Amino acid sequence: MKSFVKFIVSILASALLLVSCVDEKFYTDDYIPDGVSEFTATVDFKAFTPALETRAAGDAIKEINSLWLVIYEQDGNGAWKLEKDGKIEITAADHQLTTSIADNTRPDDVPQPDSQTETRTGRASFRLRHKNGQYKVYAVANCDTISKVEGTKIDTPEKLKSLQLTWNTKDIHKNAEMFGFFTNDKDKFGSDDESVTIGPNRELHAWIRRTASKVTVAFNGEGLHDGVSIYPLTVSIKDIPLHCPLGSDNTEPDVLIDGEMIKYYEGDTPPTDISSIVGNGLVINKETSVNMSLHAETAPALYFYENMQGSGEDMPDKRQDANGDKTLDHPGLPGDDTYRLKDDVPYGTYIEVQAIWRSTNTERQGSGIVKYRFMLGKDVIKDYDAERNYHYKLTMNFKNFANDVDWHIDYREQTFEVSEPQPFNYQGKVFVPDKSWPNLKHEFSDTLTVTVASYIEGNDGTIQPVNYEILSGGEWLECKRIAPGDHPYEVKYKFTVKKDVLKPDKEIDINQELKAATSKSDDINKPYNLADPNGTPDNIVCTANCYMIDAPGWYIFPLVYGNAIHNGTVNESSYKSTGSSGDSFLSSFVNHLGNPITSPYIKENTGCNPQVACLVWMDTYDDLSNNPGGIIRPHFTWGGAADKIEESPKYMPNAYGGKGGIRFYVDPQRIKQGNAVIAICDKAPTTNSNAFYQFDAIWSWHIWVTRLDVKEKDKTIEVTAHDPSRKFEFMPMNLGWCSEDGEKIKYYEERVAEIKFSSGGKNETVKIVKKSHIAFTYGNNPYYQWGRKDPFIAAKKGEADNNKPWYNYAGVRDGRNPPRLTNDSPDYDSERLTTRQALGHLIRHPETWHNPPREWKKDETVTDRDYWRYFSKNESYSNLWEGRQGKDHTAQTLKTVYDPSPVGYQVCHYNAFSGFTTTGDNTGWEPEWYDVRTENIMSGNPTEGLYEFYTNPEKNQSIIFPMSSYRDWDSYAYIADTELMIIGYSWAAGNARNDDNYAYNFMFSRKDKNGYIRPKDSFYPTDGMPVRPVRNGSHTGY
Repeated sequence: MKSFVKFIVSILASALLLVSCVDEKFYTDDYIPDGVSEFTATVDFKAFTPALETRAAGDAIKEINSLWLVIYEQDGNGAWKLEKDGKIEITAADHQLTTSIADNTRPDDVPQPDSQTETRTGRASFRLRHKNGQYKVYAVANCDTISKVEGTKIDTPEKLKSLQLTWNTKDIHKNAEMFGFFTNDKDKFGSDDESVTIGPNRELHAWIRRTASKVTVAFNGEGLHDGVSIYPLTVSIKDIPLHCPLGSDNTEPDVLIDGEMIKYYEGDTPPTDISSIVGNGLVINKETSVNMSLHAETAPALYFYENMQGSGEDMPDKRQDANGDKTLDHPGLPGDDTYRLKDDVPYGTYIEVQAIWRSTNTERQGSGIVKYRFMLGKDVIKDYDAERNYHYKLTMNFKNFANDVDWHIDYREQTFEVSEPQPFNYQGKVFVPDKSWPNLKHEFSDTLTVTVASYIEGNDGTIQPVNYEILSGGEWLECKRIAPGDHPYEVKYKFTVKKDVLKPDKEIDINQELKAATSKSDDINKPYNLADPNGTPDNIVCTANCYMIDAPGWYIFPLVYGNAIHNGTVNESSYKSTGSSGDSFLSSFVNHLGNPITSPYIKENTGCNPQVACLVWMDTYDDLSNNPGGIIRPHFTWGGAADKIEESPKYMPNAYGGKGGIRFYVDPQRIKQGNAVIAICDKAPTTNSNAFYQFDAIWSWHIWVTRLDVKEKDKTIEVTAHDPSRKFEFMPMNLGWCSEDGEKIKYYEERVAEIKFSSGGKNETVKIVKKSHIAFTYGNNPYYQWGRKDPFIAAKKGEADNNKPWYNYAGVRDGRNPPRLTNDSPDYDSERLTTRQALGHLIRHPETWHNPPREWKKDETVTDRDYWRYFSKNESYSNLWEGRQGKDHTAQTLKTVYDPSPVGYQVCHYNAFSGFTTTGDNTGWEPEWYDVRTENIMSGNPTEGLYEFYTNPEKNQSIIFPMSSYRDWDSYAYIADTELMIIGYSWAAGNARNDDNYAYNFMFSRKDKNGYIRPKDSFYPTDGMPVRPVRNGSHTGY
C-alpha cells in the first residue's frame, strides 16, 4: 500500500498588541494608579485568495470580520465577573481600527522555512480607553454568537470559554471564530495566568487561536510498481463536531457530521470508468513525487472544529500492521467480524480518500474503486487529538500495487451491496422522515429506491454491470432503472405500486360472513368444545372469560374460572399472586362467595353448587321478526317446536368428566355480530322493583360473535412501544366490537415481492413489502369497569338514550342503563361498597354496575367559580388485571381470572400504548404525536369518530381506535354522550402509582382541548371504558 508522512504546524496565530499611551510620569511596575489609560492594538490578515470553485482555499478562514473584547473584574470575594458593559465590539468608527502585516513570531510555533505554513500573520490596531486595574481581558474574533449572547450567559470566564459554536455547513468562511486572552508579556502564550494589569507604562499582548483546524492531502507514487496508477476522485473529512466550545477543549462532541469534500475530477458527475477520468483528473503513478503545493497555504483544504479524543499508550494503535507481521491486524469491511471501525475511537474525526485503482502490470491486472481512511491526530500511532488551530498535512505514500498496509483500506475481491428497502404502507407510499420535528413529520413518497453498488476494490477490480429479476410476487410493482447513481459504481432502482392494486382486496360484511360460515356442529350431542383449539370433546386446553364465536352451531365450554386452565394444566398464578403484599394487593382471588378460589374447576370450590345456566343479556336481535336471536336462545325454548329444540343455554353437569359445562346454540338463520353474557347460577333469577332481572351467579362468561376473514397474521397488529425492544400484538378492534348493520370493512392485504439482483458471481435477494391494513368503521363496543371480567352494553350513536338495544333473560328488549349495585339516591350512600368489599357481590351480579362510595365536595381545580361535585372514595386492588405487580413495570403482566379477554389475549400493560408518542408519555403537543393525519388516510376510508395511530416510528402501518367515550362511574352509569366521536379510551392493566382509586388508561382526542394523546392517563377504575387486548404469549394450538 503506502507509508505515511505527516507535518503538524500551528495554523495562523493572530496577534493583538495593546500598548498604553499616556502623557504622565512613569510609575513602578507594582503600582496601579487610579484613572483611565488609552490602549492601542494591531491586526492584519492576508486577503482571501480563491483556488478551486468547488472547494474552500487554504486561507478561507484567514480574515477578521469582527472583533470583540470581553473584560472581567474581581468582585468582593475575589471571583472574576463580567464588568458592567464589559462586552465591547471593536470597530473602525469607534476605535480607529487599522491593519498591517507582521512576521509570525509566536513563541511556541516558529515555522520551518520549507513547511509551506503561514510565515506572516496579521496585527490589528485600535484605540481603547479603560479604567486602570487588574483584569482578565479576552479577544473574540469572527464570532456571530458573541454578538447575540446575553451577558448573563458569559458572566464568568468559564462560561465564555464554554460558549457553544455551531459549524456552518453552507459557508466555510463563517467558521473562522478565534479566541485568546491578553497578558503583559507577549512571550507568555499558554500561561496559566490570564490576568492582566491595565495602567500606565504597561504593555498588553494577546495571541488568539482559531477554533478550527485544516487538513491538506498530498500523494506520493514513487513506490508504486510499473503500470500501477491511482486516480483520486475525492478527499473527504468525516465525523467532524457540529458544535465546539469557544475557548475550552472539545472533548465530548454531541453531534458528528460529515464535512466537505475535495474533488479531483471536472464537472458535477463522478467519472463512470477509467477512460472518462484519464487526462482530465489527478493521476498518481511511479513517476509522481510529492507535490508539496498541495500543502501550500492557499491549497484546497478541509476544515473542521477541534475534536480531542485522547492520546497515549492506552489508546488503540492506528497502524494496520502494528505488530509488524506483514498482515492486516483488522482486515475486512464494516460488518465483518475482523473489522475494527474507526480504530475503536467512535467519536474521532477521520479522512477518507476515494480513488480508482488501475493496474496494467502483467503480474496483477485490473481496476476498481478503493477507499483509504485515516484517523486524525498529532501522530500516526496513538494520538487522536485533532487540536484547534493546527494545519494537518497528510501525505499518502503508495507502494507496490497500492494495497500494502498503512492507511486503512476497505478492500474485498468484489463488493456487491443492495440497500434494504423500507416497506410501502397500504397506500403504496414510503415515509420520508423530517428530523426538524420529534415525530419526523408526515411526508410520504410514492417511490421506493433500492440502491445497488457493484464494484471490485483492489485486486483485479472492474466496475460490474447489474441485473435484476423478480423471483415472486412482483406483479404489483413497476420499476425504473437509473444509472449511474450517486457514484459511478451505483445503480438505483425506483419502485412504485401499480394503481390498480391500491384498492381494497376485500370489503367485509361481517354479518354476511357469519351467515355464510359452515356450522361448527349441527349435532346437539356433540357440541363444539371452545376449550380446545380443535373442538375435541371433553378436552380442556385453554379457558377464558370470553369465547369468540365465528360460525353457527352447538357449542360448549367448561365450568372453569377464567383462564385458570392454561395449556392443559392448572394455572394457579391466575388466581394466587405472590411477590407483593399490602392492603392494595389481592393475594388470593375470590369467588362469588368472597372466598379464595382453591381450584380452577368451579364445582370443586366449597359452596359452589351449579344448578342452572342463564342468559344475563345479549345485544342482537332478528331484524325481520323483531325477535331476539342471532347469538343464543334465552332460558326457555324460543321459536320452533318445543319438542325439537332444547333450551339454550343449558347446564351440562356431566360434561368434561363431571366438572360440568354450559351448552348453547347459535342459529344459522339468525346469526349476526353481537355480545352476550351467560351465567351459571345456583337458582333462577328474580326481578327487582325496577323490573331488572337479578342474578345469583356463581360465575359468568362473555360470548362474542364476530368473524374477521383476513389472513392469520393480520388478526393481530404489532405495535412498537416507546422502548423499541418491546413489541405488543394488538387485537385489531376493541373487545366485543361490532360493525353497524350493512357496514363493510375494507381490507388491504399485505403484498410481498422477492427481487433478485445479480452482478458477476454475486446475488442478493431482497423483499419489497406493501403492508396490510384493516379500515374499520366506528361501530360499537361494550364497556368494562377496570378489574372486572363482565362487559356492559355499548353505546349506539343516534339512539335517544345512547344505549345499544339489549335483551334480557326473558328475551325482552331494553334500552336502559345497566342496574346499579346500590340505589343511586344520596339516601343510600352509606350502603355503597368499595371494590374490596364488593368483589363477591360483583361476581354474583354480573348485570350490575358498581357505583362505589362517593363524597360531595368542592372541586379545587375549578378556579373561576364555586363548583361542587361528587368524588369517588373507592378502594380497589392494584393487581385485579395484573398478576405480576411488583416494581418492574417493564415486566410482562400475567393474565388473571378477572381478565375479560378471550383465549390467547389479555388486557395490555400501559407500556403497550407508549409508542403512540415520541416521549412515551402524555402530551398535547402535536409534533410529539405518532398519529395518522386525516389527510394521510386513504380517500374513501372512514374517519368520523376514529383515531388512527402509527404502529412504529417508520410509519408504515397503523391501527385504528374508535372515540367511543366512556360510561360514568356514578351518574346512573350514563354514557358521556358529549364525548362520543370526540374522545376515546382504552383500559390498561395496572393502577397508577399503585393508587387505590386510579387505574391506567389510554386517552386520545383530535379535537378536545386542541387534541392530545395520553398513553399513561389514569382515572377512577369504576368508570366504564373499552378494552383493546394484546396477545399474551404461547398457547397450545391457539
